[in-house]
Amino acid sequence: MRIKKLFVLAAMAAGAAFAATSAADDVATLIAGIQGRYGKAKDLTVDFEQTGTVKQMGAHVQKASGVIYFARPNKMRWVYKSAPAKEIVTDGGSLVIYYADEGKAYLKKAGGEFNVGLPMAVLAGNVDVKTQWTPELLADEDGRARLKLTPKTPMGFAYLTLSINRQSFLIERLETVDAYGNVTKTALKNPRFNTKLPESTFTFVPKEGVEIIDMPSAGME
Repeated sequence: MRIKKLFVLAAMAAGAAFAATSAADDVATLIAGIQGRYGKAKDLTVDFEQTGTVKQMGAHVQKASGVIYFARPNKMRWVYKSAPAKEIVTDGGSLVIYYADEGKAYLKKAGGEFNVGLPMAVLAGNVDVKTQWTPELLADEDGRARLKLTPKTPMGFAYLTLSINRQSFLIERLETVDAYGNVTKTALKNPRFNTKLPESTFTFVPKEGVEIIDMPSAGME
């Protein structure tokens, strides 16, 4: 009986070790696939649908949709087409947040290169996952792999979960949870790679009458 128990325990240990190795291999495959897909792209255009749940407002749900443009290095433009309309634009050296209904654009200048912040750095091609995040494989959902990424240094949110197409390695959804438990889910659709986006895409040109407000570096963190 004792030998049988030892055999069972050994089998269980071997199974656990195999599962751990398999999960590690899966994580490595997903990371390599993501970096190969997004790290080599010169530019990316993708449609988005976003849902945010704010716990401090009684789990109030906010919805938005629009399109995001990325180009290397560190260029990004979010265009929110749903109300209230707004844009977030960075050319790599400054950041502008424009609120159409207010007629105001908030400008943040950087002393050097302005880096596209996490979690959008994944889509921008800044995807050095191993050095910036601690990855954890979660159970698949709707046929997609799910990879939880926890920042190794403070990044303004608690963790990020990627929903990944296992065949194409496209990221089809981003889910972020901040330190207060607020959740933002961003579905990504119809990605277009390497369409040669013009430089003007990442230059904010204010309409007549728009007020430009300079913000200190700490004001937009």
